[in-house]
Amino acid sequence: MSLQSLAIDWAVQLALTLTLAGLLSSGRWRQARSFVAYLATVLIAEFTVIFWPATFWTFDWHVTRQLAYSTLKIALAAELAVGIFAAFPGAHRAARGVVMAGILAMFAVVVLAPPSLDHSEGEMFMARMANGALWLFAGLAAVAYWYVIPLHQLQKAILGGYAVFGVLSVASLRFAHQNAAVTLAMPYAYLVLCSYWAWTAWTVKDPVDAPALDALLARAR
Repeated sequence: MSLQSLAIDWAVQLALTLTLAGLLSSGRWRQARSFVAYLATVLIAEFTVIFWPATFWTFDWHVTRQLAYSTLKIALAAELAVGIFAAFPGAHRAARGVVMAGILAMFAVVVLAPPSLDHSEGEMFMARMANGALWLFAGLAAVAYWYVIPLHQLQKAILGGYAVFGVLSVASLRFAHQNAAVTLAMPYAYLVLCSYWAWTAWTVKDPVDAPALDALLARAR
């Protein structure tokens, strides 16, 4: 692991720690419990690599971590689909279709994967899993935009952040062979995303009409 990679990893871990601490201290973790589980899992798994690289800086552990992250992203997408769209039947059907399509696509990636992955096949497998999970959020964000669904700030940060990062991830895979700088920029893009979550968790508060929004959604149900 290079010094530059290690510095980025530490910066990402700090941003995720601040995000988790901000959500727990404010009580807003209840809006996305799967997000808290994702943050905690990433923190623990990545710290194993940082503190014990001789044991955990392996390709097999890398694949295992990415599979766990993708699974938690699917759970988060499903939770958001229920929490955001349950009060709106049309939007809920569309969101449910997005989540089911994403789950089926990622299941197909797992089923069609070779029983033993070499390094290049493993990288492609993980890229497909990660991008499939990220495009789930892009689809949910599109449904929320199309149906003009009111969102809390945390929901906006998760959906919007993942949607933008998903587009960048797909672009990096498509143009990586043309420009290596695109691939090198992705860790910095992820750091920006994590920093945005940390900023949201600590500085952006739900608007004063958030209770009224909750009451409106409760009546709609």
